[in-house]
Amino acid sequence: MGQKYYSNKRILEAGAEYMLQLGERSNGKSYADKLYLLYAAYHEKDMYTGEVLERFQFAYIRRWDLEIKGKDVEQYFADMVQNDSGAQPIRELTGGQYDSIRVYQRRIYFASTDPDTGDQIRGKEIGHCFAITQETHYKSLAFPKVGFAIFEEFITDSGYLEKEPARLFNLLSTILRRRSGRVFLVGNTISRACPYFGDWGLAGVLRQDKGTISIYTQETDQKNADGSPVVIRIAVEFCENSGNNTKMFFGQKSKMITSGDWESEAQPHLEHYLDEYERITDMIFEDSGLAYRAQLLLDPERRPLVYVYPLTQISEKERKTKRIISDQYSLNVNQTEGWVDNRYKYDKIFMTLLSQSKFAFSDNLTGTEFLLMLRNRHLI
Repeated sequence: MGQKYYSNKRILEAGAEYMLQLGERSNGKSYADKLYLLYAAYHEKDMYTGEVLERFQFAYIRRWDLEIKGKDVEQYFADMVQNDSGAQPIRELTGGQYDSIRVYQRRIYFASTDPDTGDQIRGKEIGHCFAITQETHYKSLAFPKVGFAIFEEFITDSGYLEKEPARLFNLLSTILRRRSGRVFLVGNTISRACPYFGDWGLAGVLRQDKGTISIYTQETDQKNADGSPVVIRIAVEFCENSGNNTKMFFGQKSKMITSGDWESEAQPHLEHYLDEYERITDMIFEDSGLAYRAQLLLDPERRPLVYVYPLTQISEKERKTKRIISDQYSLNVNQTEGWVDNRYKYDKIFMTLLSQSKFAFSDNLTGTEFLLMLRNRHLI
């Protein structure tokens, strides 16, 4: 299969305010979005429709302040200066007026190279850099020309910020104020344990086929001029494989990097058949639209361990009777929001076995996501 280059035309045509792009690494998601944003910023028009844009600048968003240093942001746009095939997108879309990107005081500019000195001369201002961790620092600032945003690597396996989706909303409300805008969220398929999926009601993401776009709607408490509620649209695209032919990956991990399948690490499994173990009790974890049952077992030698497998749903009876550790608030006395509670006997046993690595999982993906969920809650 030859190389396929991703186009964001379909997801833009969906007309959603939030556009989540999921898929394998290096399949062109970011490249297509950068090209679209730079075109809009220079021509002040939509690249596909030709619509004149009143707000044509963009916000470049990352999780941490360290990720928006000037040199790092300039490097992010390096493939817009010259890509692997030798093309120079910035020079081409600006008719030769500019050839690079420069960042100064968290502002992003087109730039041109002085032919005599080689110095980079800042030109048109096209965007701004933001870190979610600094969201409160921007509240007194105004960004009237910003109509787009791009949040890179919104899916991570190194831990999310506390209440991150809410903090992203706070940041966007500061940037856009009462205006509408369009936000790209770009993510590699490294973990389904992502708080955005649960918080935004995107349960179908976990079963979505490659090459498809799903649309979700969320009704807000704001009102339109006619009194109807404002409805936010979220488009989720699970991008097709690109046919990436890099030769630098090998082993089990390489299949996930180049296929776009959700990534997983090798995890411990049961050494015996499940019916050879004695079940003592079980508890349920739910997070980001995922649910798991953790069973406390005794192996044939009477040694304790915890066995974890995924649940497709939690029944109403279980919600009333089972010990549930959840990212959702509940009045159920057996259900705790967001943490393990040492007042519960089996929570203590669970954490002890966890510290001793006495765990087994039904499959590698379950183990990878379950452990990431615990890390996100700072339990390990």
